[in-house]
Amino acid sequence: MTIAYRTWEIKVQEFAKKKGTPIYGARALNVNINPLMRRYTSDFDLWSTKPKIHALELAKELGERYHVKRVQLPTGKFVYRVIHKSGQLTADITRVPSKERYYSRQGMTYQSLMDQKERLEEILSDPSKRFRHEKARADLRRILYTLKQLEP
Repeated sequence: MTIAYRTWEIKVQEFAKKKGTPIYGARALNVNINPLMRRYTSDFDLWSTKPKIHALELAKELGERYHVKRVQLPTGKFVYRVIHKSGQLTADITRVPSKERYYSRQGMTYQSLMDQKERLEEILSDPSKRFRHEKARADLRRILYTLKQLEP
């Protein structure tokens, strides 16, 4: 099972690198923060200028066991989910927000730590996003811990 997991994970990373789609969410946070503060994440969150096309291409590259499902989020936005036939979510691909900041590391593009911090603060200040507050608070604490470690 570990080999299959690692195979699909590597394929998604290669796809993101090849297409230049920025990685955001928990995977980007894990790259940005202190290694002791990382948490497990089972999927990828990718931004794309062509989310539907990229989701279909990724599912095709991963193989016949994967399909794409279009889902409307509580915010009203749509996400294209690449899902394994077992039901395991592999990747969420959404349209690139206009104001996001990125950086590259070893050929991969990630959401910046300060941008993640700002987004989490926006989520916590918005009562309509209450369903995300618990996760956002935990992620923000991990960012603040990392930033404190970086202070001289």
